[in-house]
Amino acid sequence: MTRSSMTDRDMTGLANQLGLDGRVVIVTGAAGGLGRAFAEGFAAAGAKVVAADIAPVGVEDTVARIHAKSGVALGLEVDVTKATSVEALAARTVAAFGAIDVLVNNAAIYAGIARAPFTEIDEADWDRIMAVNVKGTWLASKIIAPRMTAPGGAIITLSSGRVKKGRVSPPSGRGDIRSAGGAGSHSTRAARVASRSSSSRR
Repeated sequence: MTRSSMTDRDMTGLANQLGLDGRVVIVTGAAGGLGRAFAEGFAAAGAKVVAADIAPVGVEDTVARIHAKSGVALGLEVDVTKATSVEALAARTVAAFGAIDVLVNNAAIYAGIARAPFTEIDEADWDRIMAVNVKGTWLASKIIAPRMTAPGGAIITLSSGRVKKGRVSPPSGRGDIRSAGGAGSHSTRAARVASRSSSSRR
């Protein structure tokens, strides 16, 4: 499913399918939108949710909504582009709940990015998207995967359907760089492979 097509019922259904009762789930980009829906859905399925985002007010709102439905949640401010911030997220999660079972890489920049001809994409937009959508996903996966409860830990990385299209829109020749999620998805797979390899050597 794409970001826009998933409903609250979809989120809760997915959480139930994953058997998350009592599991510890970190959701990045949880201050609103799909991240908030994931956080609420997982909490409704019995998970202990860490709602993480660079926007603390939105995180507080997400946690309040979960608490209002008797769910368990902790809100933490995080900048996924900074290793020290992600390290603190992982450490505080373990301190609060004793484990990390699932990471949902949802933090990303999508809205507000102007589409432009490929040769006219703004460098600042490119750098900002790559920092959050690619580096942020890589850092979160790299840092949190080794701390996951084994076996059964899971990393879920969301990306745009444009990942598989990589096209421009004729006749304007306008493209976009939101397909950066493809690199983020690949880094997630690499993190899981590396984590399994490391566990097998212990």
